[in-house]
Amino acid sequence: MYRGGYYLGYSYMAKVYDEPSRLGIDNGRISKLTVCDYRKTVVNYDRGWDVWPKDIDHYRAYTEIKRRLLE
Repeated sequence: MYRGGYYLGYSYMAKVYDEPSRLGIDNGRISKLTVCDYRKTVVNYDRGWDVWPKDIDHYRAYTEIKRRLLE
């Protein structure tokens, strides 16, 4: 299932499955995740890391979005 939304100035789109997968983030349920600020993509995972969060703000947004997606 695709899910998207906004978190503190970041937009995100993710593909989240009901069951974990070896292709998911940390072998989990999220197989695709894109996080963007108003200028560019700051996180991108598509069955592997394309863009890893490069600073602490991007990493915090990524971890909070990931947490929300898995609730």
